[in-house]
Amino acid sequence: MKRALLILAGLLLLFSAFLVWYKATYSMDVVSERSSGPEDAAQRVLVATQGSTYKDLVTDHVIGHLTDQSIAVQVVDVTMLGSVDASPFDAVVILHTWENWEPQPDAQAFLNAHPDRTRFVVLATSGGGDEMIEGVDGISSASVMDEAQADADNLIARLDRVLARGRAPVSPSSR
Repeated sequence: MKRALLILAGLLLLFSAFLVWYKATYSMDVVSERSSGPEDAAQRVLVATQGSTYKDLVTDHVIGHLTDQSIAVQVVDVTMLGSVDASPFDAVVILHTWENWEPQPDAQAFLNAHPDRTRFVVLATSGGGDEMIEGVDGISSASVMDEAQADADNLIARLDRVLARGRAPVSPSSR
């Protein structure tokens, strides 16, 4: 009986150590809020992202593309989406990771609050690169650095289509 308890305690300790390692290895950094592009731009884009080497690279490509076209960009961390008013933006780009087999909670809540998702483009990252929130335009990726440029180009092409359609209101649901 004592031996079984020691084995169980050891397994629990190993599992706890694994969870700490996993969180430290795969958790996302918090992104600092910033803006770029002309303040009086005809179009504005919100980019909500999480901090990782891959997402930073994709985000930088998207921002570079938009500022080259004189489009104003506001970047926020995904965890701040609950306090962001999407209505002033012509498009919203969300880069998020899947956590525990579910989309990042703030990204999911924001999308749930906006049933008209025609102005949204999402990049979802997951271990296998095949997870995606239903009902929203976007791509899924496994955060492979060699594919960051191609993924950014894919995201930009989708974003350009949204911006080409012109302005329509982006407002939360009236629930």
